Amino acid sequence: VTRANWHDYVSALKPERYLPGTRGFGVQDPLSKVVFIESPGDAGGRTPGDNLNSAPVLRSAMDQARDSGQITLSRRITSGLTTDAKEQPDFVLYLAIYNPHEPANTVAARRRALRGFIYIPFRAAEFMQSFLAEQVNRDVVINLFDGKPVRENRLYSSAQDRPETRYATERELSVDGHIWTLQFRS
Repeated sequence: VTRANWHDYVSALKPERYLPGTRGFGVQDPLSKVVFIESPGDAGGRTPGDNLNSAPVLRSAMDQARDSGQITLSRRITSGLTTDAKEQPDFVLYLAIYNPHEPANTVAARRRALRGFIYIPFRAAEFMQSFLAEQVNRDVVINLFDGKPVRENRLYSSAQDRPETRYATERELSVDGHIWTLQFRS
């Protein structure tokens, strides 16, 4: 794959239209060095040569993608994914790429056949807002947390400064092997 091929492929996907919150589409080598990155619009992505292996949260997601052969989501992260000046909660989707001429039917085989990763960082707030109707945003406060419902785990809030509400409920969701907590208040 050439840089031009990757650019054409990502452009054809129309990520700004179909994948809101996307901060870029990248290819990493097996050691997590960025090979190609295409950032939609002014999303601000990493540059070729950057190493995304420094965050344990990302390394863990890459290892899970490599070993499972499945798409994997990272836990919440707020730095190192984009060059944006304002850090906001992000998460990253990973898909391992294997040598098509080698077997990949066991964990050991997948580790040997690994060629790299496709990764897509998402801005959590933009991703969530794209799925919520305007009426829901006005009438219901929604908070999403990666794990326990504490501030440092917040991925998204539809309203940061609303007064206390009368009704509330909370649900835990299993998302790719870890728990997200979803709160609704009205």
